[in-house]
Amino acid sequence: MATVMDAPHAEVLHGQRLDGKVALVTGAGGELGHRVAVALGELGASVALNHRGAHDAQIQAAIARLDEAGIAGGEMRGDLASSARVASLFDEVVDRFDRLDVVVHTPGRVTKSPFAEITDEEFEASVDQNLRAAFYVLREAARRVANNGRIVTITTSITGVTTPYYSIYAGHKAATEHYVRGLAKELGSRGITVNAVPARSTHRSTSGWRPSSPSRPPAG
Repeated sequence: MATVMDAPHAEVLHGQRLDGKVALVTGAGGELGHRVAVALGELGASVALNHRGAHDAQIQAAIARLDEAGIAGGEMRGDLASSARVASLFDEVVDRFDRLDVVVHTPGRVTKSPFAEITDEEFEASVDQNLRAAFYVLREAARRVANNGRIVTITTSITGVTTPYYSIYAGHKAATEHYVRGLAKELGSRGITVNAVPARSTHRSTSGWRPSSPSRPPAG
């Protein structure tokens, strides 16, 4: 199943217990990734938390929450714009937990600028965080996630409208949505669902996922 989900319908894992399953959350050092990691732990999954090393307090808080609930958690640093590092990250998860059932890719970099004023550095940073990292994570997830697993990537609602000053952000996230649609077609026969969920749809509650702001610094 491939879905680019709108805000009221984004309860991708709502109501499903995940006892005995293993989840990887990328960008878990950011606010959104932190909440997703804790939510998955509350549903019973063991959770691997990936981050770039800039949000240690968030990571430790999430691991503490998981420990309190008796859920296994592990911290794994790494730059997702590196193909080799992403492959190594997935190796670490499988080596530690023996399997992988759920991948939630949360990082994103919002660039707001008139198109004519976007610098090469801003463009390349957006490619790295919004496009390249998503490609590497989705590709590795396709190789590693167990049958009947779940793959989710966070996108943005502005891919569906024309919004000035957000062109490269929306453009790169739109490309990710096309990755998702194609990958879902390929993995459907294995019972794996692949979804793209706008950031406003993903604020975590104990009963599901509720709206959150997409305008935040890079997560991870």
